Amino acid sequence: MKKVLSFVAIILMFGCSSHSNKDVFKEARQHLSRQEFPEAVSNLKEILSTNPDKETAFKAALEIAKVYHAHAIKSISNDESLKIAVEYYKRANKIDPQAEEAPKALFLAGFIEANELNDLTAARATYNKFIKMYPDNPMVESAKKEIQNLGVPPEKIIEKNLAPNELKKR
Repeated sequence: MKKVLSFVAIILMFGCSSHSNKDVFKEARQHLSRQEFPEAVSNLKEILSTNPDKETAFKAALEIAKVYHAHAIKSISNDESLKIAVEYYKRANKIDPQAEEAPKALFLAGFIEANELNDLTAARATYNKFIKMYPDNPMVESAKKEIQNLGVPPEKIIEKNLAPNELKKR
């Protein structure tokens, strides 16, 4: 009898926790739609703390990254917000590297490191990881160009990419 009760309790725990994650995710989306970003992030972090399935964890980490990337929580600095966005984009990619949006998440982490945080060493490492993990991804050429242009001022990049005739017109 004890074994049966224990088995039923375990089934109920797992059944309720996945339902609970769905409810919490729904609540997070409601907070996002009402622009209640700290509350949404709190819900999403709660989901991550429950060790959910890969798909749910990936979505939660990606949503957190998007909130911080958008500087939606005004109580922290833009740089800190971007650092957290990078952390969660990378975390989403690590959770499920095969997810449809996983390559984009990793690329965005590198892009933020390079172009918004000016952390060129981290950006190079992230872009190289992206190229290695997703060699057939259409964004590989962009990642390679980003690596070539790390630290180059925007006007120099424009000059380098203009056709010789265009430069003569200037």
